[in-house]
Amino acid sequence: MRPGAEGRSGFPGGRAAGRTAAVPAGRLPALLLVGAFALAGAALPGPEGSFGAGALAAQELGSGQPGSPLAGGGGPVLQAFRFGDAEAVGIESLTLLTVPVVAGVPLGDRLRAEVHGGWARGSMERADGVDVQVDGLIDTELRLGADLVPGSVRLTGQLVVPTGVDSHSEDELALAGAVAADLLPFRISHWSSGGGGGLSLSAVHSFGATALGMDVGYQRAGEFQPTAAEPAAVYRPGDAVLLTAALDQAVSATAKLTLRLDARRYGEDALDGENLFRSGNRVGATAVYSFARGAASSGVAYAGYRHRSAGTFLVDLAPRPSQGAFLAGAGLRTPVGGGVLTPSADVRVLRREDGRGQGYATSVGAAGEWATGGVTLMPGARLRFGSVLVQEELESGFVGFDLSLQLRRGG
Repeated sequence: MRPGAEGRSGFPGGRAAGRTAAVPAGRLPALLLVGAFALAGAALPGPEGSFGAGALAAQELGSGQPGSPLAGGGGPVLQAFRFGDAEAVGIESLTLLTVPVVAGVPLGDRLRAEVHGGWARGSMERADGVDVQVDGLIDTELRLGADLVPGSVRLTGQLVVPTGVDSHSEDELALAGAVAADLLPFRISHWSSGGGGGLSLSAVHSFGATALGMDVGYQRAGEFQPTAAEPAAVYRPGDAVLLTAALDQAVSATAKLTLRLDARRYGEDALDGENLFRSGNRVGATAVYSFARGAASSGVAYAGYRHRSAGTFLVDLAPRPSQGAFLAGAGLRTPVGGGVLTPSADVRVLRREDGRGQGYATSVGAAGEWATGGVTLMPGARLRFGSVLVQEELESGFVGFDLSLQLRRGG
């Protein structure tokens, strides 16, 4: 997510405590949205990244090639975290229930249309015993992909329809900001971001045991009113330019190495038509080693790092600190009981220039795939634990879990 105002909880999206003197009257409530809603995909790439409304395509639509049949999927995902020192964090527990839904259909030989959406309910028990909830639809994303050169060049258009919950009280903003925190890998980062659209062009070329890929994209966000506080303010996140390059190299008959570099550059966020905030740009690198294990199993090991440069308020407020996030993990895919079992483990480490809100999160768990009657059943369970440094001498451990039951048809 983009950096934003932070409160005692240390999570983006909290109160802009102690740094509001230079803000014009009536502007403070709108500043809360910078952390909770200016979200543009900051999660590290990897099998366990945070998922937005449209990020389940790789899991539930297979390859997504235009010639593949009608496909769809969805199902509930329950995630919960409890903090050991609620007074330090300001939060006793966080829970998120999401029901993502995705469907795709071919339109001829070279076109494919997809729709991604869902519903989510978030709840937060504060340290003072107050319960806060946000529930409703998340934004709906429509995609249309076209193979300009089959197997080599693909153009994808994206339209985000603002069907999600977009106006919150101050307490609800704090909940939304906690859900969007980089350290906690929730399946969504926001309910709504005002809609918008984008365009991306992908190209891949193979020669021998090597494949090169490139993706260039542009995203433009719409305006929305994120806070129910008066006076009302209209907010629009800055435009984004995205660039990704990947190298896929076979290192043996049964193993390959993939290297991925990506960069995101953001324009200035606007409040009531005036530029307010410039988000820190992001660069990242990921390495993935995949290999066969025996006759029917395979494994994967990966590591990645993402750096976000300092963000800057364009009013008289302190710049938002830079941060770096490291992710590493490994997994195995093996036949079990007529299906597939995929145990895995990972660790995520977040470091910030000012030390606040940083920490680590580790998870172990497994998912499975079993087909029956034309439907693939995909249950999953994970245990998570870690620690967050709220600020100097204020630190808390946390434990959590994920439970999911996804269904996929076709694809």
